[in-house]
Formats: sequence, structure tokens, C-alpha cells
Amino acid sequence: MNKKSSLELQWLEELSKLDSFVVKTPVHRQEFWAEWQEKYSKAKMGRIASLRMLRKKGLDGEQIRNLRDSISFYDSVLEYLNEFKNIALNVRGFFFTTDTFEIDDEDIDLDF
Repeated sequence: MNKKSSLELQWLEELSKLDSFVVKTPVHRQEFWAEWQEKYSKAKMGRIASLRMLRKKGLDGEQIRNLRDSISFYDSVLEYLNEFKNIALNVRGFFFTTDTFEIDDEDIDLDF
């Protein structure tokens, strides 16, 4: 097998792993949330399991690299799922902002 076909095979394997985390129910349907929660829980538990395994003693270098790759994989999946959750909430009219503001004493103008 040449390098190109080996790389394509690895790519297809990665897509297959990722496909199990894709939420296929449309965001406007109530079933979306049950499917989203199932996928999110699967990814979160996979990450936790990988972290717990990483803390075990006696792992060799390759096992440690594989577990770190696994954690990175789950982090990417969780990021996708959270982005998708925010899209679904936006479709339903819920909007979130990361902007924060503080009111300090100079902003308050009280006349006594």
C-alpha cells in the first residue's frame, strides 16, 4: 500500500470515529436535545476515562502519546458539540454573549 492510500485509509478511519459524535437530528426538533445529550455524555466520559488512564503509573511513551491524542480528540468533539448546542439555542431564540461589563463608582452618578 502506498503512502497516499494509507493516508486516505487513516483519514476514513478518523471520519468514522467522528461520525459517531455527529448529531443528525435537526436543531428545531425536540429529539435534538436527547441525541445531543447522548453524544455529549459519550465524549465527556471518553475524555474522563482517558484522563484517568493517563494518571496510571507504568505507562510507556506510546501509551501516553495515545492517551494525550485521545484527550485532544475528545476536546475537539466537545468543542463541536458545544458550538452546535449554541446554534440550536440561537435558533430557539436564546442568545449568549461573552461580553461582560463592570460598573464602577465612576459610572454611577448619584445626586444627593
